[in-house]
Amino acid sequence: MAAVQAELEALRRGHESLLTGFNLDHVRAVTGRGEAPVAIARDGLVIDLAHPLVKQALERHTSDRLWVSFLASRIYTALNVWREDITDNDEAAFHARHLAWLRAELER
Repeated sequence: MAAVQAELEALRRGHESLLTGFNLDHVRAVTGRGEAPVAIARDGLVIDLAHPLVKQALERHTSDRLWVSFLASRIYTALNVWREDITDNDEAAFHARHLAWLRAELER
């Protein structure tokens, strides 16, 4: 989960309006029933460590960082649903920035 948090923090630098510290502070990981990789709760987002996609991301993140990016993307989409102040335009801007960042990271 630290790798997902680090990627979100990297994407936040210089673009704090798209991803505030408040939003990141309201993402937690728990072992649930494996029903959804990211769920929306009243007090924030829950990443389910028992979900097969989350498990794969945690197991493979060092050999294939796209798994981490997948989770980061799912988290932002869930933030858009949870937070009224995050708009669909904000989400589109985040994903465009995320894609450009990922492309640059993979070309290193």
